[in-house]
Amino acid sequence: MDSHTLFVRLLAGLLSLAALPRTSTAQCAPGEPCDVGAWAGPWDWNYDICSSYACTLSQGTVEFYHGGLIPTGRYTGMIMLLRVDTPANCISTGLLQTWIFNPAAPARLLKVDHAQVPADMNCGGQTWDRRGRLVVAGGSDNVTLNKRTFRFDPRQLGDMSFPAILPGQPGGGGPTYPPCAPITISAPAAWTQLGDMAIPRYYATVITLIRWAIQTQAGQCLPSFSNGLVVMGGPPHSDINGMGGVSEGNEVWEALDPENPSGAWSCPLLPEGYSSSRHGQPTQYPLHQQGPWQQYERLPISNPPSPLLDTYPRAVQIAAFDSSNEFTTGTGQVFIAGDSNTVVGEPEGGYGPAKTGTETWTMKIPYGIPLTPNRWELHRSTPLNVKHHYGSCATISVRKRNNGTWQYDRILVFGGSHRDPVLGNLINQDVAEFIPGVDAVNAQRKDKTPMLSKRLYPNAVVLPDGKILIVGGNQQTAGSDCGPGSPEFRPELYDPADEPTQPGSTRYLKVSNTITWPGVAPSPMPRMYHSMAMLLPDARVVVVGGRVWQNNTCPPPGTQVYPDSRLSGEVFSPPYLFWPGSQPAARPSIDDLSGSTTLSLSTATVTNTFNIDVTTVAGPVGKITLARPASLTHHFDTDQRHIELDFSVLSGGPVGPQQLRIKTPREEAAPQGYYMLFILEQKPSGGPLVPSVATFIRLL
Repeated sequence: MDSHTLFVRLLAGLLSLAALPRTSTAQCAPGEPCDVGAWAGPWDWNYDICSSYACTLSQGTVEFYHGGLIPTGRYTGMIMLLRVDTPANCISTGLLQTWIFNPAAPARLLKVDHAQVPADMNCGGQTWDRRGRLVVAGGSDNVTLNKRTFRFDPRQLGDMSFPAILPGQPGGGGPTYPPCAPITISAPAAWTQLGDMAIPRYYATVITLIRWAIQTQAGQCLPSFSNGLVVMGGPPHSDINGMGGVSEGNEVWEALDPENPSGAWSCPLLPEGYSSSRHGQPTQYPLHQQGPWQQYERLPISNPPSPLLDTYPRAVQIAAFDSSNEFTTGTGQVFIAGDSNTVVGEPEGGYGPAKTGTETWTMKIPYGIPLTPNRWELHRSTPLNVKHHYGSCATISVRKRNNGTWQYDRILVFGGSHRDPVLGNLINQDVAEFIPGVDAVNAQRKDKTPMLSKRLYPNAVVLPDGKILIVGGNQQTAGSDCGPGSPEFRPELYDPADEPTQPGSTRYLKVSNTITWPGVAPSPMPRMYHSMAMLLPDARVVVVGGRVWQNNTCPPPGTQVYPDSRLSGEVFSPPYLFWPGSQPAARPSIDDLSGSTTLSLSTATVTNTFNIDVTTVAGPVGKITLARPASLTHHFDTDQRHIELDFSVLSGGPVGPQQLRIKTPREEAAPQGYYMLFILEQKPSGGPLVPSVATFIRLL
């Protein structure tokens, strides 16, 4: 930037600053938005969807069960929501519906008009691939359908079509749209069917791998590729409900190459040394010759002797860092936060009356050529006194310490339950932090300050400043979700502290707004099972859905004591978006990102950088962070990563226009794909950093 350009930008910035509200020296008072945040909504979207709230769970799925933040295309920054069609006659059609939530127009949803998808994908696994496409694998309680894999490409979303407007209402009301006639988006090719997986999977987990992806030994027929996808776990059908089904395939991992345009199998690979007689299955799986999945297995060569990966092994791939500031051989481990079975012969850890809860594990992946060992290892983490079945998990991938050094991959698990065969479902408020070691056997668990409330089915969202919003959940057993006092309406703001050894802290935030619902007292919307919470590019958090009751024995709609939240949403503005006196905080802005928004990750030998022009309002830039777009189902976001970036000021500042140089993260720490880039400004009166509206970038 030459001196003339810098002068012009500085002058323009000073003139614009003169028109902005300035902060006062007043301190934030208890109860103000700068202390507890603020809510917008809730909005009931059934006016557009026209499902029947009278339908019971046995008649079909009414609620949303998958969600994600769209990272590319003309609808970037909006939320996609998936559900199965259940019309007013309460006969589920089993047809997938895709809806779009626009934060700028929250009262109405947009319906994606796409070709029929031949599976409902209910309770599948999902992740965003490196091209910004959502891959959903498995789901559906059907052993034929839940072998299927589909991919959603948001760049296929076309123009919107608006329904005819009804005349204005008597008494001066404005024009309205008719019910059951939503705004639609033309997208006939938004969903593409990929090849089937080798085995059916219900409640599986799919993750996007970091650089050190699965490789194969010389002479094997499988090619190597980086930044592919892996699916793990998931029984084939309602075995998870204790109905006697088989847990086929829990030890078989399959990999997908997102760059394979043909969708054909590269080469089948039967699990080495696989003995299917352990699970009463056929002697081998058939050799599938189509589809992009490649099959791998973890052999139990260490401790424990023969574990299973069952329902939703809530997994994230992690990096490990040693004392010399270099990535170790432990990089690439897969941490499993819960909802996996324990050792065969012990009471299992998933569903069912005789199962005790969930363990946490670390998977050691074989890397390098030749593979050593040529199989998966699974290590049980430090024994837990508290289980985390249907808790939530948050990953802080890269964070700078106060002393200037860097920390990699802190994983926090919140709440959940311990299913005791005698005492029943014991819900807890515990928080545990897991720290990768140089190898899987060295992973550590640290107890943190517990949440203020017990929570089953909570959502945990890492905010741009590194703190974690805990929202929703219930405080009674799963069979009592409809009982009085069960929902937890009070969100919490959890600070994990600078070091894993520090206890952390938490506090309650503002309760969401009440809604008037027929037959019940005014109440906030309960956010329990199947609810979702996702970070938006404007640094707010959208909260969607959730069942009022958990199973068919609960009172039918119309007799419950809470509003029906399944087809509703609301948005929370954290305290960092406000100054004292309830005025919105003036926020920094990202004015220009020089060059392409597609950037190269750094390596062990090359540090890649990029420059951005920003304007701060009242304080210097305090932090720059990346957040991976949400990909959420069943209270777990397999894509969630919070990465703090190293930066320097090239010109300007500390207040007003300035140019920054930012280092991209190391390829060992970040999966390829899209991220939201936030800059955060220090408030002059102290308090939380104020985030900008994010700019989307792509790291390769």
